[in-house]
Amino acid sequence: MAITLKVFSNESIEAFSNDFCSDEKLETGSLNAAACALASSLFERAALMAPKSDRQEYILRNAEILRKYFIHLIDDDIKARAGYIKESNEGNIDNAEAARHPACSINEEIISMSTQMLELGLELKDLLDIKYHHYLKEMADITLGAIKSSIDWLLDFTSYSIDDTYKYVVKRENELNLEYIESLYGKY
Repeated sequence: MAITLKVFSNESIEAFSNDFCSDEKLETGSLNAAACALASSLFERAALMAPKSDRQEYILRNAEILRKYFIHLIDDDIKARAGYIKESNEGNIDNAEAARHPACSINEEIISMSTQMLELGLELKDLLDIKYHHYLKEMADITLGAIKSSIDWLLDFTSYSIDDTYKYVVKRENELNLEYIESLYGKY
């Protein structure tokens, strides 16, 4: 018997939105990845408006890579949580706990890659005519929301862990991440 995996990243926004409401496979990480894909579209548009230069071309290439990567993460979030869901449903507490770390990986990746997008956006801001800065600010707004949502999900999900050290590390790491990210956001 073959396993069928629905590919959500190929759906229209309307279909994805409808599926998110009713399909239990979709979780916050998939939604945050989609939000970051849209934010990176604003970033890519802004990069296209900048005067041509080696740095502009580098930023443009990376904006496109980020956009495609975030789209890829929509479905990867489902895969990353599959082991945890299976072990939890079967009542295998130790195995579920071991699967908790990979289940967190996509939200952690969203935070990491979004931070890089915010850093590159500040570089682009210096190259860009002021009339296009709004694209970067809008990108930063959407990105910060997705980052905060990913952090909220991580803190909630790890709060059920039996490992107090793990819970502390995730909480402290994300406090530091958010402090840095908000300092970047403040420059937009």
